[in-house]
Amino acid sequence: MHYFVYVGDFFHICFRRSEKGKIKEHQKAMTARVEKITREAKTFSQWDKEKYIHDFLCESIHYDKLKKPYSHEIIGPLGHGVGVCEGIA
Repeated sequence: MHYFVYVGDFFHICFRRSEKGKIKEHQKAMTARVEKITREAKTFSQWDKEKYIHDFLCESIHYDKLKKPYSHEIIGPLGHGVGVCEGIA
């Protein structure tokens, strides 16, 4: 089972059931991170917002060959800059 948390107009974040106890902690951290990332883009057109997020993801997230546990969640790519396919998607 997964839990979804919506963060502004940009992201919705999915957490696994195994992390149910940490959802509020992760939500707070991810909300702060998303707000920081998207602050500059709030006045952009829809297309420019999407390109801005696309460029941010491409430039700042690296594939995690060591496959740390958080690499499978949005926490890895947005919080630590690393992730595997599942976390990046």
